[in-house]
Amino acid sequence: MVTIKNNDIWTEALANASGFPILDGNTEVFGHGQKVIDDWLNDAPDQIKALFYGFYNRIKLSIGTGLSVNYSGGSVLTPTGIVNFSPGSINVPPSSASYVFISKNGVVQQASSLPNEGVALGLVSSGASTVSQISDLRYQVLEQVKTLSLPAQASPYLSGDIKPTFRTSVEDGFLACNGASYLRTAYPDLFAAIGTQFNQVGDSNLNFRVPDLRGQTLVGSSTARPIGARFGAETVSLSVSQMPLHNHSTTQNSHSHVLNQIPHSHGLNDPGHAHGVFDPGHRHHLVIPAFGSDSNGGRLVDGSGPAGAPDYHYDTETSGSNIGIYGNGTGISLNAANANANIQANTIDISVNANGGNAPVSVLQPSVSCNYLIKT
Repeated sequence: MVTIKNNDIWTEALANASGFPILDGNTEVFGHGQKVIDDWLNDAPDQIKALFYGFYNRIKLSIGTGLSVNYSGGSVLTPTGIVNFSPGSINVPPSSASYVFISKNGVVQQASSLPNEGVALGLVSSGASTVSQISDLRYQVLEQVKTLSLPAQASPYLSGDIKPTFRTSVEDGFLACNGASYLRTAYPDLFAAIGTQFNQVGDSNLNFRVPDLRGQTLVGSSTARPIGARFGAETVSLSVSQMPLHNHSTTQNSHSHVLNQIPHSHGLNDPGHAHGVFDPGHRHHLVIPAFGSDSNGGRLVDGSGPAGAPDYHYDTETSGSNIGIYGNGTGISLNAANANANIQANTIDISVNANGGNAPVSVLQPSVSCNYLIKT
């Protein structure tokens, strides 16, 4: 035993001799003394004794009845906050090795392997009807292997997931989305995820196809368009009803009409009409004929007047003039006539010019092409 005083030099020998110091606060004696016992420690909640037992007894597993495992109550910090739970028990399968853990949601569970996120409590070995052993897996009781870096082959994708890439080669664990056919047994996980929805008529029952996304755009599925449905086209041809209103230009060539005059007549339908007469004035013809006498001794014209003119009888007086005045007309008549002309028909020679080239219309949105891969 060595006594240390103030201002003494700390040496290697003193360090080696102080493996079991007496820390009762009364002496400064170092040496191979007794182990620290509970009576030497303060029981206050903020002292090492209380903190140690508080850690050691937190959420601890113990063997229960039959295939049950008991766990103490406690608190656990989850991604969504602190979860508190009371003591309880959980059953494990018979004749197996099961992990008991707290899930990321704060629930005590058992499984044949540990999850990616959670608090490991213990590994339980069971027989046919009872639990035989519990290995403590709590933090600081057992060192645990943790992921220090993400391995190159690890992937966040699950079977059936699609990802775009600008790489020209297909990486391990993926297949190109080119509609190729594969044996179901070659990629069982991918077949279980997508089935035969992309198969074609005549494909073998032993095979399945991956989707063909070459030249395609992905659209969210719906009742009208279920997963795997194909629709749409890169170009369309417009019908007449879909064309916008427009005008055509015309071309007029030089031309002439030929007039050919031939004798002809036009039918006349006259429901009845009258002609007006314009008489600027006229005179009657005066005739002095040779005289004669009738059987009565009167004077008689000699008949030399106009044909049909009446005879004028006069008294037999000798003192009469014996002059005859004969009636007369205007001598005007309207004669019908025809033009005897016709106009031969001829073409104007106007043509309507066609518009458009009948080319299909593109309906593609601005896009950038890439390769699509599917996780096997």
